[in-house]
Amino acid sequence: MNAFSHFIAQQMAQPQMTAAGRHARVTADPATLGDLDAAALDFIRTRPECGVGAIAAELGVDAPSLYPVLQKLRRCGLVVIAGRVGNGNLWKAA
Repeated sequence: MNAFSHFIAQQMAQPQMTAAGRHARVTADPATLGDLDAAALDFIRTRPECGVGAIAAELGVDAPSLYPVLQKLRRCGLVVIAGRVGNGNLWKAA
């Protein structure tokens, strides 16, 4: 695969822009969430404005493994960034 065909394949894989100029929001059914996704969401709902470290400590996982989970929940519209603490984000349920 040459560089041009690779670029075209990447562009085709990205979500299309809406009329407002933003990517369409990815929606998800909560039934499709994994165990870690659901546990993180439940913890964020009970403790608004918590950081990744607090979520990781409660769930018994390391913080780097939570970043994809939180981004997935954010893209689904289930959590939002509530602010910043140190070098990380504070999360709360949408």
